[in-house]
Amino acid sequence: MRLINKEVKKLIDNIKKYSSLDVAHKIALGIDLPVNPTPVEKSEWVKHISTELEKQFDEKTIKNIRMGCYCIENGKLEESKTFIKKIYDNSISMTDFVNKMNEYQAGWYIKDGNLHTKYYSCPCPMLEAISTLPTKTWCYCTVGYNNLSKKE
Repeated sequence: MRLINKEVKKLIDNIKKYSSLDVAHKIALGIDLPVNPTPVEKSEWVKHISTELEKQFDEKTIKNIRMGCYCIENGKLEESKTFIKKIYDNSISMTDFVNKMNEYQAGWYIKDGNLHTKYYSCPCPMLEAISTLPTKTWCYCTVGYNNLSKKE
């Protein structure tokens, strides 16, 4: 019996929402991801998954699949929420809040009344051995991560 780690299971569950279990297994299990993968094994798996998703689905569906694949980055999400909430609660305006966040290199800005962020690096534990991704496919999980941050 093949062991399936949490990243693979989450990916299968999200692909199944937009396709069949067979397609989900073909994509997620098309290259083995050991239970405790090395950074190189993770990077090969990420590249494979991204390529297969791009072959099978349109960009909107890929975004929806990947949005559901966010992780909590080993507890960093909770730490970040607490830190950001404290700065927000002590700010007098959205501009003040953004300026205070940027003192910590947040890369935030307001455009057309909307708050945006620019990531200078990616904390994704799956990307330790990847310097540059060829497409945005893998990064769409960030939208799910950010949406989770807003809800809690």
